Amino acid sequence: MDPQRKALYEYFSALMEPWDGPALISFTDGHYLGATLDQNGLRPGRFYVTHSGRVIMASEVGVVDIPPEDVSRKGRLNPGMMFLVDFKKHVGVDDEALKQQYSLARPYGKWLERKKITLKNIVESVDESDKVWPPITGVLKWLHLCACWASNNDDNMEYMGMHGLVAPLRAFGYTVESLEMLLLPMAKDVVEALGSMGNDVPLVVMSNREKLTFEYFKQMFGQVTNPPIDPIREKIITSMECMVGPEGDLTETNKEQCQRMSLQGPLLSIDEMQAIKKMNYRGWCIKVVDITYLKERGRNELEETLDRICLEAHDAIKKGYTTLVLSDRGG
Repeated sequence: MDPQRKALYEYFSALMEPWDGPALISFTDGHYLGATLDQNGLRPGRFYVTHSGRVIMASEVGVVDIPPEDVSRKGRLNPGMMFLVDFKKHVGVDDEALKQQYSLARPYGKWLERKKITLKNIVESVDESDKVWPPITGVLKWLHLCACWASNNDDNMEYMGMHGLVAPLRAFGYTVESLEMLLLPMAKDVVEALGSMGNDVPLVVMSNREKLTFEYFKQMFGQVTNPPIDPIREKIITSMECMVGPEGDLTETNKEQCQRMSLQGPLLSIDEMQAIKKMNYRGWCIKVVDITYLKERGRNELEETLDRICLEAHDAIKKGYTTLVLSDRGG
């Protein structure tokens, strides 16, 4: 891809999610009439341009009868393509020329170099003296013990398998069903388990089992992809890159709009997370908010903690912190 166009897309991905869709959008302002297709290209859009000066676009060919000898140009919208008609000049605007015009309008590449923040920048900006990583906890500690015990003798490993597995598996939400139906086929046959069934799991708030926090959030609309979108197999049109930090104004175009933190994926290592907590880079300061509470005090403690978290977040924003880290590690 042309570097200027790539910089254009990268700049605007800091303002708007680039992987929306599937969608085909038509628009007009009286001067221009056009249509554009999302990057996946999963919506049909066929068009004819005639010698007699007409433009016909529909989801399929044949909606309007056109004599073959009157057809000047015909085609379909390709992924990410824009079809544009200029009423004042009475011409169709070429998609390549349109993208080139806007990609050269501003120095997007230089803006990204100066303002975009990456994990590498953050890790390098933290002093070595500040890189005091926390002790290994949770599952990592369990894996460490598992390796140590296995190196000693088989008896310890057998004890570990019987008793040591239960606590971390329960803590991270694994069930017998997920182990037998999902993980075992993957470990045994190196393939993803396939199945088709209704979801009869009760709502988390009505369940008498311990659940992870994110399971309390439930999808509120029908979302179907056939087959499921896979960011590995379909990396040419999907991305796991995450933009973090204050969002800019879509109606404004300046270098400050792309000053966001770019993460290559949603999962961070402990080292990367510690560096983010301690960062003070290009005016970015991070506020860590402790979200733990005493289970023994029950509901009242939970409500007080939620109020405290909201208050700390509000105060941090007023003091100029750009990003909040909600920590379940006690800070």
